[in-house]
Amino acid sequence: MYNEKKKVYGYYVFGESVSEAIEVCDAGSEECAPSHDYGPAVRNYCLMHFVKSGKGVFAVGGKEYRLEKNTAFLIRPGASAYYRADENNPWHYVWLGFRGVEAEKLVAAALGDGNVFEVPAELIYELELVIKTCTDMTDMAYALTGLVYKILGRIRSERTVKSKRPDIVKSATRFIEYNYFRPFDVTRLAGELGMSRAHFTTVFTAAMGVSPYNYLTRYRISKAESLLKSDGDLSITEVAYSVGFSSIERFSEMFKKYVGVSPLCYKKDGAPPAPTAQ
Repeated sequence: MYNEKKKVYGYYVFGESVSEAIEVCDAGSEECAPSHDYGPAVRNYCLMHFVKSGKGVFAVGGKEYRLEKNTAFLIRPGASAYYRADENNPWHYVWLGFRGVEAEKLVAAALGDGNVFEVPAELIYELELVIKTCTDMTDMAYALTGLVYKILGRIRSERTVKSKRPDIVKSATRFIEYNYFRPFDVTRLAGELGMSRAHFTTVFTAAMGVSPYNYLTRYRISKAESLLKSDGDLSITEVAYSVGFSSIERFSEMFKKYVGVSPLCYKKDGAPPAPTAQ
């Protein structure tokens, strides 16, 4: 049901539970008016708000959080909370409330004692789509119950990955150090760590400030520089294969890109002089 005046799409209270573990209480979507606020007030169930666009403020436990697109906040049962839309760029949020014998346990596993978190845009859109398009209340209850598990599972997974980032990066750099001479790429490296290439690249780049592709290539080129300096009897082809390149053309291209001269020139004349300060 859509309220044009308040720009609220659907507000549902389910009287019939489809699960004792998780019971969805209400769900909806609202394009808030500037400075629209609620509270401080308490709830007797878990209530999550997902910010689809805009900005706002959430306050709980004496702390205030400024939130924007693709972030979310949780109000726990019995916690006094207050939230307010931004005056100039009010938020459009989607909410989902639930309780049940497993509710607080699942929330704790996903968020610990946290109250704000990031959430992928696709989950927000999926939640809003169910609210806007599902006409049968029982079907909606099943769909939203499933989304509670999906959202909490995704949050828990992301939180686990973040806590393991130092170990992931350490394992990746160690693998490169011990295996740089083998012809593997970033996809293979990510697979060794049990991750997709895209996810691994995001984690590695956030921690190191450089993509794993650039880190691996730079490492191989640095090893090639050492070989060209220390062993004049090695051919360019031998050096390329010794540092993990399977193509002499690709090796020459990358070497010149990172060092500034071709490997042949480097072998003859060494590294180019560093530019002088003006």
